[in-house]
Amino acid sequence: MRTFCAKCGRQESKDSPLIQGLCANCFTSTKKIVQLPNSIEVFKCSSCGAIRSRRGKFSEVNLTEYVRDLVGDYIARGRVSEGVSRVKVSRVELQDDEAVVEVEGVVGETVLRQELRVRLITKSTTCPECRKYRSKSFEAVLQLRPGNSRASALVTRIVNDIYKYPGVVDIKESKEGVDLYIAEKSLATRIVRDLESSYITKVLSTWKGFKYARRKPKAVYSVRVYEIKRGDLIELEGSMYEVIEASPKAVVLRDLKSGGTLSFTLNNLWRQRPVIHEKG
Repeated sequence: MRTFCAKCGRQESKDSPLIQGLCANCFTSTKKIVQLPNSIEVFKCSSCGAIRSRRGKFSEVNLTEYVRDLVGDYIARGRVSEGVSRVKVSRVELQDDEAVVEVEGVVGETVLRQELRVRLITKSTTCPECRKYRSKSFEAVLQLRPGNSRASALVTRIVNDIYKYPGVVDIKESKEGVDLYIAEKSLATRIVRDLESSYITKVLSTWKGFKYARRKPKAVYSVRVYEIKRGDLIELEGSMYEVIEASPKAVVLRDLKSGGTLSFTLNNLWRQRPVIHEKG
């Protein structure tokens, strides 16, 4: 039995199957391959430009990627026309306050392509991270101190590098060193680990405020940074040792009396309460 397009009368064939009673041209001109809304609201942080996803999480994606992911989400949820399979987004183009989305799908052996236009209604908001920065809310304090006098300049360079992190909400200088206020404890922990792997450090961690109080306590990381060089002298329990090698992993010393060498991990060295005498 021959069948025809209900709109234009074109006869169905193997190369031109009917989709919901319509040929490919009539179908794409009257129906949507993907059931997208005519407009979508885009919540964008006015400070950092991050965009809020449908699940409420902010991320630093550009608007084109956001629209592509959004349409992909509609496809994954089955918001496609009946009889159309292998639907995907082939192109997204932004035009003023509109997104032109080209999608394609397959019916039988016929590939359908369609341009869909979605109006973008951008609304300014503030993401949680920027809200923290504005209020200077923090979860951790990183106290950077020079462990020996030579390390003062090194601490200054480290502070300048850390202050570039998008998560340092405040900085305060004192006679002892610098305190950095970090928005999230996880970021502070990562910074401390980076310091431990890159420099000779001594790290102590405590809590500011009662740990089980109603208000969330602040993690405090006290990091002493040392600049120890070959030829420096280190006094351990009244004996003098010369530094042969110093790295973030270990310090190798030579006993000035016996000439023997000792190797210490940093943790073991700090337990000996060393006194560092810098080589001039």
